[in-house]
Amino acid sequence: MTGFFDTHPLHAQPRRDDAPPLPEGTPAGLVALLAETAGQSYARGFWSFVPPTQLGRWMAPWGLAEAGCLPFLKGGFGHIVFLQGAEYKMLNPVFNTVDLLGAAEDLGFVMDVLLCDRPSLEASFLIDLYESAWPRLGDPGDEEIYALVPALGLGGPRTEAQVQLRSMASEMPLLAQL
Repeated sequence: MTGFFDTHPLHAQPRRDDAPPLPEGTPAGLVALLAETAGQSYARGFWSFVPPTQLGRWMAPWGLAEAGCLPFLKGGFGHIVFLQGAEYKMLNPVFNTVDLLGAAEDLGFVMDVLLCDRPSLEASFLIDLYESAWPRLGDPGDEEIYALVPALGLGGPRTEAQVQLRSMASEMPLLAQL
């Protein structure tokens, strides 16, 4: 995982040691990654390793059953990377999609290639907007995300001036409807 850690420097040390146990059959690479990164954030808080129990509820508005998914990584705009069955996927609330990232054995590729590709990070994850808004808004908490207001799906512009720090409780159900 050196690509991810080199591309996205550590921002905040672990905030918790009370991560719930992972489901039986969780790939060993993911178990090791989550043990190493529990509660840490990277790239000025853009990426946060948040407990699956905390992220799972935000997946329901997209029809993703909490019991069948193991979410583990939250992006600054509410993207959630998760394991479902034998595949890594990403919930993209900005564009209202669920995208396949790779097979369960492809964790290294997902973390070190897909989540490190700058053009993809700008196009899909809006990391450029996050970086320009971060000095004004600071880190999103575990229950917060950056959001474009109005949302892109409502015709809002993709500009830093439209970025706000919002509660996931208010934004995620709204974005799921677009």
